[in-house]
Amino acid sequence: MNDNTKDHSLKIEEIKSKVYNKLVSSGWGNRLKGFILSADMDIIIQKLIEDKEEGKRFVPALKDVFNAFEYCPYDKTRIIMIGQDPYPYIGVPDGLAYSCSMTGKPQPSLQYMFKEIKKTVSNDYDGNPDLKRWSDQGILLLNSALTVNERKPGSHYLLWRPFIVYLIDTIVFNMDMYDTIFVFMGNKAKEYYDTVPDNFFKISCTHPASAAHAELENWDSGDLFNKINNRLKSLNKDTIVW
Repeated sequence: MNDNTKDHSLKIEEIKSKVYNKLVSSGWGNRLKGFILSADMDIIIQKLIEDKEEGKRFVPALKDVFNAFEYCPYDKTRIIMIGQDPYPYIGVPDGLAYSCSMTGKPQPSLQYMFKEIKKTVSNDYDGNPDLKRWSDQGILLLNSALTVNERKPGSHYLLWRPFIVYLIDTIVFNMDMYDTIFVFMGNKAKEYYDTVPDNFFKISCTHPASAAHAELENWDSGDLFNKINNRLKSLNKDTIVW
């Protein structure tokens, strides 16, 4: 083992330990411990380290990668919303899918989402780009990849696939099938649709980025936000305040 490999190994173990410890209080640490402390996690971290050393910047910052789990505790999670990958720009993604709290203004995908909420849920809706308020209500805001290289969408999909599969299996085998809602937004997220048994409530729709790229007037969400709340109403649960 050369010095560089040894340094990487030490750094990887340190990062894994920090991630696990960070997530213990939210209840996700022990649920995800089997992956976080595994060799599969080594592969992910090693790739991120190598990218950084080669000048390939990735986002969000490492300290923010698992924020979705920190802000949405395991025992309060009731909706798993999966999108594509983080905004591929430095200083924009904050670790919650679609959220862009650091910019002070919504990115195009979130603009389309807010417009759809205003159209279908509340005419006077005026959204804040910080989506921690959704996390606080039990929405786990995930992407199909938790990181992405700067200006290279899709660059880390395969890297994070083992983690997403592990996470979905963990949720499927431990959470109540009737009280848990899965939302798959966009083609990359839909690749995981069939990994969730049909006795869970599942919604799929296009990704708002598709409307942004096509410069459409509106994003067709399939009435996503009302579908979620109608399901919660049927379970006599508190609805989401979007």
